[in-house]
Amino acid sequence: MNWLATLICWLLVISALEWGIHKHIMHGDPKRLGRVPVVGPWLGDTAQTHNDHHLDVENDMRIPEHTKPEGLYFSWGSTVPMFAVATAIMVCVDRALDGKGAVRTLQTGVVLTAVFSFVWNSVHARMHEHGLRVTLKDGVPSMDGVTHSMGKAYEWMWRNHALHHMQKGGAKGNYNIIVPGFDFLMGTHTDRLYNNAEYCAAADDPRCRRAGGVQGDVHEMGILH
Repeated sequence: MNWLATLICWLLVISALEWGIHKHIMHGDPKRLGRVPVVGPWLGDTAQTHNDHHLDVENDMRIPEHTKPEGLYFSWGSTVPMFAVATAIMVCVDRALDGKGAVRTLQTGVVLTAVFSFVWNSVHARMHEHGLRVTLKDGVPSMDGVTHSMGKAYEWMWRNHALHHMQKGGAKGNYNIIVPGFDFLMGTHTDRLYNNAEYCAAADDPRCRRAGGVQGDVHEMGILH
């Protein structure tokens, strides 16, 4: 594969993995995932941490500063396995095509995985107006000011992610946070409006009794940085 084909394939694979990990692991059942051989404890802990993160998010997308930070960033424990799986997929793709781009595939993967984790770690906490700063000890280090430098792209990402949080229950979508694409392919992308009437009728969630808890339009929410 040439450089352009390698780049496009890598972006598709990363978008697919982000979607799959977010939907089926982070939003999976911690107890069920915990029973998976060998990797069960990691899968179950990942799901529980992310479930707790969603419970921390208020109707304006803010979370308390004292919130546990684990649900806000991509740690090395998530970045390295994602890179390994994506690389394995990409090597198979390269071999199926011409088998001549192994080095290029690895080089591109290292760069894109690092950029993905850097953007996630720099942007996600700010989406919730949390002051987390990720250091090299915990993951790819974050940087202040990234959300402002991204301009309109960040505004789209914020609204996309806000709708992921605001829509509760089985209608939840927008699992791509950093690399959009697979939500559109899988039919899980939603835009603007959310409606939690069914969820709130069955769930004892105090957020349902607060402004904006049952239904609304994320375009009417103030974007957080």
